[in-house]
Amino acid sequence: MTIETTILDFQLSNMFEQYESHMNAGEKQSMFKEMGVKTFYIGKSLDDPQMATVIFQGPENVLYDILSILKQNLLLKLQCIFMRVQK
Repeated sequence: MTIETTILDFQLSNMFEQYESHMNAGEKQSMFKEMGVKTFYIGKSLDDPQMATVIFQGPENVLYDILSILKQNLLLKLQCIFMRVQK
């Protein structure tokens, strides 16, 4: 199985603490678990508190597909780095 690590840098539309709570909520974590996705890091920029970074890891393309839809529908400004690792 191929595992993919995704690093997202993006601008928040709300406070970082709200975003962090949303990402760590039980419902969101259950969804990630069903998808086989692990969240390794959620943090904000020291220079700009409206910028956040999240690092995920999961099956190949699972996050890419979701982020592509979000980016199209919400016109999100995301910088994504995908790294594939064979296991």
